[in-house]
Amino acid sequence: MKNILASLLLFVFLSASAQEEDWKSLLAQGDSAKHEKTRATFKTTRIINAQSVETVKAKTLDFRISHRFGIMGNGAHTLYGFDVSSDIRLAFEYGINDKLTLGIARCKRKENIQALVKYRVLQQTPDNHMPVSLTWYSDMTFTPEKDIDGNYDAALYSPYNAFAHRMTYVHQAIIARKFSPGISLELLPTVVHRNFVKDPGDENTLFALGAGGRFKLSRRSAIIFDYFHAFSAFRKNNTTTLYSPPLGLGWEVETGGHVFSIMFSNSAGLAESDFITSTTDSWLDGGFRFSFNISRGFLLR
Repeated sequence: MKNILASLLLFVFLSASAQEEDWKSLLAQGDSAKHEKTRATFKTTRIINAQSVETVKAKTLDFRISHRFGIMGNGAHTLYGFDVSSDIRLAFEYGINDKLTLGIARCKRKENIQALVKYRVLQQTPDNHMPVSLTWYSDMTFTPEKDIDGNYDAALYSPYNAFAHRMTYVHQAIIARKFSPGISLELLPTVVHRNFVKDPGDENTLFALGAGGRFKLSRRSAIIFDYFHAFSAFRKNNTTTLYSPPLGLGWEVETGGHVFSIMFSNSAGLAESDFITSTTDSWLDGGFRFSFNISRGFLLR
């Protein structure tokens, strides 16, 4: 599986480089684009699981609904997962200005409540005066659930004896490049810190690297994907719990003020601190889920 993904990513980047050369040729025909900002590297602030490099426009409220169903591989008795809701996320994100976004969200899984901030540090220019875009993302997640699932030794597992046990933190540097009008790619170096982990052998602080992309099909639709790999000896060597890298594939459609995405992912959760650390289902075993995102922007002026 890892070899297949590596080959796929190599093909994607080689194709993007070829597209970039064609784009450069067009730009070389005139000087009107010099030092202008590259727009719409991605259409929304999120790809599938991953954050995109985009921030919400100034004085705009982005209302986002994300819904993830159950495992499709379970068959017809759950209507291929449609009878089950593994997670639902409602989010409000507001653009203080074109660079700074603040937001809050609530997820069904673990009753997670998120507070998030995104800040656009750098923005790409088509003439390569600035070759990439860079956005910083951070969130703080609180779970108010009554107790953790499962039966544990109370002497070893007491996650909510302190308020701090309910907190997790995520920080990401989102580095993106629009290689052509039809191809955008990004990398997401990520650190997740959990104040509590269920297994004493697991890491409280986990490092991961994400990748995401958008391939334009038409004026209003595109193929999208994202993937995260966690660098963790615990996940590699643990024999009792299998963790899988979250992989998402989908189709994005822009319809007026809405951006609608339908996709498939093997992750059950929608919060970064959840899907990066706790994805246990594998695509190869039929452990993928149908899901969708709807984003609607409201101009508040």
